[in-house]
Amino acid sequence: LTLLNNPDAVAISNNKYLSALLLEKYGLPQPKYCLVSKSDIHKGDHKELDKKLKKIHKVEDDTKFVCKILGGHGGQGVFLCTGANITSVLQTFFAIKEDTMILVQEYEKIKEGDIRAHVLTLNGKQELLSVSMRKKGTSDFRTNLSLGNTMEDYTLTDEQKDIVFAAAKASGLTWCGVDLLPLENGKNVILELNGAPG
Repeated sequence: LTLLNNPDAVAISNNKYLSALLLEKYGLPQPKYCLVSKSDIHKGDHKELDKKLKKIHKVEDDTKFVCKILGGHGGQGVFLCTGANITSVLQTFFAIKEDTMILVQEYEKIKEGDIRAHVLTLNGKQELLSVSMRKKGTSDFRTNLSLGNTMEDYTLTDEQKDIVFAAAKASGLTWCGVDLLPLENGKNVILELNGAPG
């Protein structure tokens, strides 16, 4: 896949923040997000963090946020925080590794699971290679197969297909895995792009 795909496009897809910026540039639907670093939390002062989080959601003690390390895969480095504990959890990360950056996203309520669509783009033409849904089968909020969830074939709606093809085109990848999240409210958002999709 690395040989098939442009290395620069793969590098962007491997970085969750750069992927989010790319999706934003093309106006594609995704959860609200912000990038957090140690500079957002000073000793006894986390005003910058609060300002960033408020752009995602009103911060209450029980407000949920999805936090991600920038280069994780297979669900590794993805965790939930609440308004009550996010500051202390992030401080712990920054204490361990000062230059760590964390992507914080709005927590979205999903219907059944998330969708992985494999798109091949050659000479401007796009084709769906396969589409499957990773169904939630555990108490974990993540839907990765490595966490004990199940997978089944899935047929995209026309709206989902449009989003998936647009995301694959924006990615610059010849073979792109697009992770799409159907929400309880009927909307669809892109979780991430994969330059070496499993």
